[in-house]
Amino acid sequence: MGQDLNLSSDDPDILVVDDNQNIRSFMTTILKALGYCNIQTAVDGSDAFVKLQENLPDLLITDLEMKPVNGYDLVKRIRHKDSPVDSTIPIIVLTGFGNADAIKKALKVGANQFLVKPVDPERLKQGILKILSQKPSYELVGDRYVAKQTSNNKAPASVPASEPPKKPEQEVWALD
Repeated sequence: MGQDLNLSSDDPDILVVDDNQNIRSFMTTILKALGYCNIQTAVDGSDAFVKLQENLPDLLITDLEMKPVNGYDLVKRIRHKDSPVDSTIPIIVLTGFGNADAIKKALKVGANQFLVKPVDPERLKQGILKILSQKPSYELVGDRYVAKQTSNNKAPASVPASEPPKKPEQEVWALD
């Protein structure tokens, strides 16, 4: 819940970006049920970037597959060294495609976490609490900011063959 966060603000500002109105409404409902009240929405990456310049939230949650500006391009633009917004904003990406290529690409462009739709509210809550309580450090690499790699800050490992695979919609992939 928002009040459980050890931040300067008890209720973080969250921007949800998705081109599907039903998903935006669903995510807003979930976030409010989890205790978060300061929620804005945007219809695509372009709309989100304008809103980020007007009022930078504490967390960005964005879909990847949108038109005309998709989530990958939004994240790349935010993480660029010349971005007019804070390049270190925590970013959780959502998608209906939980394949390894999508995960790698999202993390490579600068996402901090990756969630597969349909979103499990408990996983979302865990992801938000983790990302906001352990804000990642960033370093400039080339022309963009990337999360610093530490021994506790690794890309997701494969599930050992002896364990049954988890359902993709139950996964939270993170660099932290």
